[in-house]
Amino acid sequence: MVIFKGSYSGSFYDFVRNNDCINYTRYFINDKSCIDFYIRFEFLEEDLQKVCKKLNIEYDINKLLKFKSNFRKDKDYRKYYDEELKQIVYDKHKKEFELFGYKF
Repeated sequence: MVIFKGSYSGSFYDFVRNNDCINYTRYFINDKSCIDFYIRFEFLEEDLQKVCKKLNIEYDINKLLKFKSNFRKDKDYRKYYDEELKQIVYDKHKKEFELFGYKF
């Protein structure tokens, strides 16, 4: 397993094809999820509020740091993928697609 760290100088296509950014082995045991609650990037604010409320932790979204918030000019990630890349990503991350109901 190769976990992507740092910068990458190749094309996005090469990155997707040649790197295995697989994380499910960190939160699956015997092919079953071992996490009580997931904080998903696409629902970061909502999920942080839920977990902080459950843990009775004071939470202020204004204190959440924002990195690379203007990194991509085009926010629609789907434009970066052709059918081949979609299939590669799906095959590498099938468990996450199924667990979270992700679709392209």
